[in-house]
Amino acid sequence: MRQNEVNLPALASFVGTALPFVERWAIMQLENIGFGRMNWDLSFKDTSTDFDNLARAINIATARDVPVQLYNFPLCSVPERYRHLAAASISDWKNRQELFCTSCSARQRCGGFFEWYDHRKGFRGLGPI
Repeated sequence: MRQNEVNLPALASFVGTALPFVERWAIMQLENIGFGRMNWDLSFKDTSTDFDNLARAINIATARDVPVQLYNFPLCSVPERYRHLAAASISDWKNRQELFCTSCSARQRCGGFFEWYDHRKGFRGLGPI
């Protein structure tokens, strides 16, 4: 995601003007497995500390009536204004909660983390909601 996040606002503009048939624009956070794990340090974008380009893209898309959904984003990694777009998209069998999730008021509607998520190399701005 780091490689393409700077281009997300332009992509949102393109989708909103040139692709009127789009039913949903799904934006996915990186999963730390397979090629994602091999390229984690180069590719992971910490949206818990820098959501600016993603917010711009979402704002452009929604202004052009393109429905947006965020997949694989724990709710605490998304600013409150955009949390309603974050789906609980991680399957039960590969989902886990971090220790700080036990006191989170949004735990029941949050997608959590992938089982193989490594908090030491992941999001830095997380905590209970």
